[in-house]
This record gives sequence, C-alpha cells and structure tokens, in this order.
Amino acid sequence: MKKIATSLVVSSIVLTSSTASFAATIPQSVIGAVKNTTSLERQITSNATLTADQSSVKYSKFLENGGGELWVKLTLNGSEFNTNDPYKIKESISQNYDIKTTLAVGNDGKSIEFGVYEPNANIEYLESWDITIDSSVLTSDSDVQVKIPVVNDIIYTSTPKVKVDKTSITLDELKNGFDITLETTNGAMFNTRCSGGFIRQSIMRTSNIDIFPIAYCDGIESTKVKLHIRALNGVPSYKDELVFRIEGNASNSTVPLIVNLPIVR
Repeated sequence: MKKIATSLVVSSIVLTSSTASFAATIPQSVIGAVKNTTSLERQITSNATLTADQSSVKYSKFLENGGGELWVKLTLNGSEFNTNDPYKIKESISQNYDIKTTLAVGNDGKSIEFGVYEPNANIEYLESWDITIDSSVLTSDSDVQVKIPVVNDIIYTSTPKVKVDKTSITLDELKNGFDITLETTNGAMFNTRCSGGFIRQSIMRTSNIDIFPIAYCDGIESTKVKLHIRALNGVPSYKDELVFRIEGNASNSTVPLIVNLPIVR
C-alpha cells in the first residue's frame, strides 16, 4: 500500500505543481484503506484480555498458613507487558481482597504468577477475586481484568475473626512491655486455661519479632484473653509491624486468627 501511494505522489509531481491537483491524484480507495488499517490496529489493541489458569479458588487458601499458599498464573491475550520489572507490574495491579500480594514475571513477556503474600487480620469473604492490570505496563491501550470465582469452603457462615483493643503500638511499648486484649468473634473461641499456654505458644511460634507473652489469669475467657507482651531481644529497625497468629490448639477456628499491629517509631 505504501509503495502504491508513493508511486501516485511521484507521478502527480510530474504532472503538476499545484497543491490542490496533487491531493486530488490520490484515489479515495487508497485513503480509505489507510483509515481502515488504522481502525483495525486500534481494534486489535482494545481487544486485549487477561485469563487465569484456575477456574476458581478456595477461600481458605487466602488464609492458609498466613499466606503464600494461593498462586494463580495470569496470561495476557492480544497484548504483552512493556516492562519486565516486577515492581512496576505489581504497582499497576489492583485487586479486591484485603491481602498483601507478590508476583513473579514469566519469560514470555505476557504472563505472571500472582499470589497471596499475607492476608490482613479481618479478611472478608468475597464471591470473586477481581484482578486488574493497568494499561501503563501493557502494549495495549486499555486495562485488562479477570474475575476468579471464590468458593467459600469454610464451615462458618461468617469468617472467624479476632479483635484487639489497640490499633498500633509504640517502639517503647514493645521494648518495655504492653497490655493487650484479644477478643474472638463469629463463633471462634480460645482454648484456654489459667496460664493461657496454647495461646502463648502460638503467639511466640508465629510472631515476626521475638516476644514473650504472659496471660493474666483473671483476664481469660473462652472468647477473650488479656496478655502482657514484651520484646525479648530488641526490635530490628526494619520491622514496622508486629504480627502473630492464634492457630492450631489455641482456638477452635479453622482459619488463623491474625493480629497485625503497626509499630510507631
């Protein structure tokens, strides 16, 4: 097509130097073909889609072992990534579950492995996992999205949760010790005794910082427990939150009861 247009332009220059005559020598069929080609290119880029390698996922996988158990492979169709930088791609992704995510970039330029790094403490069940990739990291000119149905395989009608009486802790509180009250909801109960042994063991085993919890005997109920918690070996400078789980023999919940407290420095 380009060769035809060029030939027409050259011959028109030989025939006349008039600008108006020059323009008139290009047939409308050629102009229409160019427009149609441009229109087709736009249509192709706008038809980009995103697919997942799983037709559905289990809700329990969002919570299992505090994260890292749920991964899906996402593949672009009709488009590719314009970068292989995993940080840029991660920043361009939005999704509707209350989780921290991680990803690995494939070598084919159009696929990634996307997964749960850590669920937040009071994660809510939603019927589908909606994942959107912004067009800023794509060769297409529109965002792409996939909706993965989520199967609620947990027997509770409402997800067991744990509430805390603190929204954050200071660095001094963590170093010197602080009191905290944990309270379960939605059918979950603590497995308690005077020393709160199961609860203390679960906290120490799962905490991201070395801590020593002590349960108050007069502050223990089946749905509520009061603890004194102190860091054992200082607090690493790169830790910006205290995270631990109540799981296993410490409660009757089928999912971990996760506590996440930001550290204010």
